[in-house]
Amino acid sequence: MKKRTVAMQDTNTILVAHPRPDIVSGAELAIADIVDKGRNGFRYVMFTPGEGVLADHYRDRGYAVWAQKLETKRRLFPGLHTVQSVYFARKFRERNIDAVLCNTFAVASRVKTACPMAKIPYAVYVREYISKTKSHRDMLGCADMVFAVSKDVADYLRDMVEPAKVVVAYDHLNAEPLLRRVEIHRNSRKRIVPFDPQHPIVGIVGRITVYKQQDLFLRSIPYVLSEMPDASFVVVGSASKGEKDFEQSLKTLARQ
Repeated sequence: MKKRTVAMQDTNTILVAHPRPDIVSGAELAIADIVDKGRNGFRYVMFTPGEGVLADHYRDRGYAVWAQKLETKRRLFPGLHTVQSVYFARKFRERNIDAVLCNTFAVASRVKTACPMAKIPYAVYVREYISKTKSHRDMLGCADMVFAVSKDVADYLRDMVEPAKVVVAYDHLNAEPLLRRVEIHRNSRKRIVPFDPQHPIVGIVGRITVYKQQDLFLRSIPYVLSEMPDASFVVVGSASKGEKDFEQSLKTLARQ
């Protein structure tokens, strides 16, 4: 595939595409912190597939937001994906988009045809261990660059995509607001976790979702207790509306 390039100008516009409009999770927070750290010479636009809390979050942080619903139900509507790709390629050109960054692999299928049509490069930020199927290999193969969230993920991907395309790009998180909250909490002298501070506490923090496997964390507790019998455990987070059943199953598993 002929590599697409961007002519560097005083300000290049990078479109950061996200998979869902209804959550602000670690990936969405991390990419904004990364962008905040490297805005020099670039203008960033956050693409969200529709209005919602994610679009509101990015607007509050001062980003330009392009919120538009995007459907790719290929099996139900043959040809729709191609039609939409032509439409978005035209929109990319109208908005002077110079490159696209897919923030998670899930977004890649939505831009892999539109970007070549618009003759602009795109990169995929892979944050998970995707299955090694032919379609996934094809999507990675079409990308101009693949960012891996860790060295381990990068090693996992190297037999799926040309190794020279894979770059390790660690998440950058702005710790300052978190440390402020920690300091406020410490000064309050309140203790949210009802465990003896003298004993080790093992925790998992994140959005409650099957993809983060909090159930695996809970199932590992007996093995940890066999080595650390005085340990306590805590799961921190909440589920989106569509995963409340999974959240309830975790509570049942924790009681068991």
